[in-house]
Amino acid sequence: MSAIYIQLEVESDVVVSRSSATFGGHESLDYLPGATLRGAFASYLNRTAQGMMDAALFSGRLRFGPAYPMAADGSAALPVPRSWHHLKGGNAEAALDLSATRPADGVQVVQLRNGYVTGAELISVELAFSMRTAADREGRASDGLLFGYQAIRAGQHFVARIDVDDAAIMPHVEAWLATGKVRLGRSRSAEFGTVRVSKAASSTHDALRNGSPSGDTVRGYCFSDLLLRDVATGSPTLTPTPEHFGLKTGKFDPARSYLRTRAYSPFNGERKRPDLERQVIEAGSVIVFKDVAPAEAATILSRPEQVYGEAVEEGLGQVVWNPKVLTPPTTLSQAKRTQSHGKKQASAESAPAGTLGAYVDGIVLAAKREAELDKFITRLGNELREFRIPPSQWGVLRDIGRAGGAFEVVRASLLEQISKSKGVSAQVIWTRRLGTKSAAKVLEEALDGLPKHLQGDVGVLLERLAARMMRENRGVDRV
Repeated sequence: MSAIYIQLEVESDVVVSRSSATFGGHESLDYLPGATLRGAFASYLNRTAQGMMDAALFSGRLRFGPAYPMAADGSAALPVPRSWHHLKGGNAEAALDLSATRPADGVQVVQLRNGYVTGAELISVELAFSMRTAADREGRASDGLLFGYQAIRAGQHFVARIDVDDAAIMPHVEAWLATGKVRLGRSRSAEFGTVRVSKAASSTHDALRNGSPSGDTVRGYCFSDLLLRDVATGSPTLTPTPEHFGLKTGKFDPARSYLRTRAYSPFNGERKRPDLERQVIEAGSVIVFKDVAPAEAATILSRPEQVYGEAVEEGLGQVVWNPKVLTPPTTLSQAKRTQSHGKKQASAESAPAGTLGAYVDGIVLAAKREAELDKFITRLGNELREFRIPPSQWGVLRDIGRAGGAFEVVRASLLEQISKSKGVSAQVIWTRRLGTKSAAKVLEEALDGLPKHLQGDVGVLLERLAARMMRENRGVDRV
């Protein structure tokens, strides 16, 4: 197998949707998925060597890894392990890995949910938001059809790895990279999606090497998303088992595993419609198996570059076992954001002055706030959908949201409702665990992670979330 490392410089904002939904708040991924690179290469092959398309795109012998933000040393930063936590109410300077250790009694911790790590620094990807309006066939703006795009801001650099198992494919990959530019993401016919691509120096991230055995426990770090199917039924599953990774012994340990999931439908450009929905375990998730036979643990740790599950040609399924990255450094610091070199954003001096300027600013800020609120609701709804909470329970939460009040008041009322000891049926529903968490825990963590500028809208958030979940869970048995 040969590996090619590539550097991608975002020259114009890139729209990479977290979901293929065409309504609600639009949310962008903070990395470039392997599927977008594979699609760009497929477009190149379609123009230059159509006879190679089957061997290159559908055989699994060519795999496009995800492009993560570039660290100072030129390597790719790594998704923050979901098992990393820091003290509640504090900063992220000291992190704990809860897949290997537990906090002291009485110490409350919060999960490090987002971002990337390189050495002892945390990196975040800068996203842009722009407003648009739909146009009719005559090119005129359509009334009431205002929408927004969240995108990866221009000027940032990313690094990806391409694995090539077939020597016949390599010249085509080299020729594609030599073109120097690709178009990625949505709205490529507009001003979005221009990326400069070039070969980068080969580098193997030391923190991503399989580690040494640790008793009868193995911990898997998902470097990329993981798409699994139930071994017995073939249906999608979000609960990993030893069989998924070629183990005959061991048990999944939900108490020490930290999984984050999402569902999306990749858009098929050839058929002009979405493919089947995928349910994946997201990159950064940590999977723990206990009671693994020592011989099997040693075997799985001796397999470098192993991939698991489906859609591996798009970079999915890259899992590393007992890697160094799971051990947080003594101190963590937030990396200083470098100045983007992309197109300049409109300055305050360029906005209209006086009453008109204040009116325009108010519209833009309100639209951004509304989009951010809807994005938060969509993401939270996706996490809660699998728990199948009946509408009667969501009705109570909707009433709490309608009553409104300060953030702490609404939060206290919500937590009392979903964790109360009176009402056995309600308690069982909200505290029933799927995988590593219960619906009550998901809601509590979501409230703790709600940005301060949105806390004043917590009542509206809860009311909209409840209304959405009531619609989706029609037919679920009443309490």
